[in-house]
Amino acid sequence: MKIIQTSCVSCGYEKAEIRKFTKNFGTGANLIIIENVPMIYCPNCNITYMTSETMQEIDQIRQNKNQIALRPIPVAKLA
Repeated sequence: MKIIQTSCVSCGYEKAEIRKFTKNFGTGANLIIIENVPMIYCPNCNITYMTSETMQEIDQIRQNKNQIALRPIPVAKLA
């Protein structure tokens, strides 16, 4: 796996890494799980954040949620 590096916007560390995560947005019937979300992780200041482009793409997915593929997901709830 190739690690892509960039500069951290928080501390300026030049070897921050772009990593992909699975993130969930919303709750209940409005829950959307998005896989392979690129996020920047800085090992120097221990911060993880998304770029504005990624946030815009997620907003587009959320606005068009009726067009995404649905999969059954088991959900457990603690009492």
